Amino acid sequence: MTFRALAPCLYALAATYLVSEKGFLMNEQLVVFAMLSIRSRLQSAPHSADTVSGIHSFWIEWTEPVPSQAITLEALQRLASTGLVE
Repeated sequence: MTFRALAPCLYALAATYLVSEKGFLMNEQLVVFAMLSIRSRLQSAPHSADTVSGIHSFWIEWTEPVPSQAITLEALQRLASTGLVE
């Protein structure tokens, strides 16, 4: 198989990952999933508060294997930039 044949597959794979501010490679789909989970929790309980660890462990229903807390931190930073969380 040539590079030309592999290029669309590699591009699709790379498009699902991003590099965080700290240089970590992370899956964009997991960040979006975490953001949606946090938003859902806040819609049902608007005055909820927790640590990054607590949000990661209890607010988001991860499938195995559970990703790094860096995913949750990135999601929270994005939500903070929109004003949804402080």
